[in-house]
Amino acid sequence: MFDKITILLVDNDEQTVRDVKSALVFKGYIVHTASTIIQAKSIIVKESPHLILLNIVLPDETGFRFLRELKGNLMFANIPLIIVSENNSLQERVEGWRSALTIISGNLLIWRSFWRVSAAL
Repeated sequence: MFDKITILLVDNDEQTVRDVKSALVFKGYIVHTASTIIQAKSIIVKESPHLILLNIVLPDETGFRFLRELKGNLMFANIPLIIVSENNSLQERVEGWRSALTIISGNLLIWRSFWRVSAAL
């Protein structure tokens, strides 16, 4: 059922990328990964993912800035996006809710992410 759905996971934490990618691949999703915004932009143009999982703390720019850029581009504005964050600040949550589909905060629970990914698609 999910063999054609493509997800872009943007995170620079290698362990998180390994865990989330392997769990999503196990469920039948095609998963592309990027550890920087520059890589993510390239993958979005080439692969047109159905969903983006985005960490907001990245080495080359903030995920929020990238999120605003995506939502301001008519070609990419309709791609559902889930923010994955270890930070639980109120400011981050407000900013995230303004722009993204949902936020997964704290320790990422794989089962919780599956539910949110399925709901987004």
